[in-house]
Amino acid sequence: MADLRAGKRPPEQVATQPKPQMNVASVQASQVYTVKSGETLSEIAVKNKTTVAALQKLNNIKNVNMIRAGQKIRLK
Repeated sequence: MADLRAGKRPPEQVATQPKPQMNVASVQASQVYTVKSGETLSEIAVKNKTTVAALQKLNNIKNVNMIRAGQKIRLK
């Protein structure tokens, strides 16, 4: 044990953990949704905790009833 009376401080022990690595492709992929057959913009909004209006504005959708299967929708 270190002698603390001599004015010396014991060395600090800091636990280091590796930082999680996120590549750009996975971040970008999580922000784009591919519409599945039969889905509505409303269902997609609810699943992704946003609103139809927000998705409509973000994706320049003129008619919210006219989305197609396979269409890519930006979420953020």
